[in-house]
Amino acid sequence: MGGTVLNLDELFGQQQPLVVELNGKEFNLRRQDTFSPEEYYHMQKMRTKLSKDTATGADTEEGAHAIEVAMDEIVKMLCPELAAEKLTFIKKVKILDWYAAQMEPAEDSTEDSKNSTGA
Repeated sequence: MGGTVLNLDELFGQQQPLVVELNGKEFNLRRQDTFSPEEYYHMQKMRTKLSKDTATGADTEEGAHAIEVAMDEIVKMLCPELAAEKLTFIKKVKILDWYAAQMEPAEDSTEDSKNSTGA
């Protein structure tokens, strides 16, 4: 087949569960493809806000609070039960970093796709 291919299995991880283990419990995170349009755009808005606040205001008490509020809201969207746990700031950072990495196709598999499609 010539041309390029949009491989949704790569983009969405073939629906494999995203599980966070904490204190002996497992928490399933929602995948982006399960969000309604409103939830998706709210998530994008919160991610943009988080990026902006991290870049401009992390060194002030107000800025740090805004960052944590945005992180709390994102975690709550991904898994309300996990958000209800007492999560430290660094645990939230790790969860969100891991989640973002899971939502992006691996560079190797993207290169493989390009090679197999001739792109």
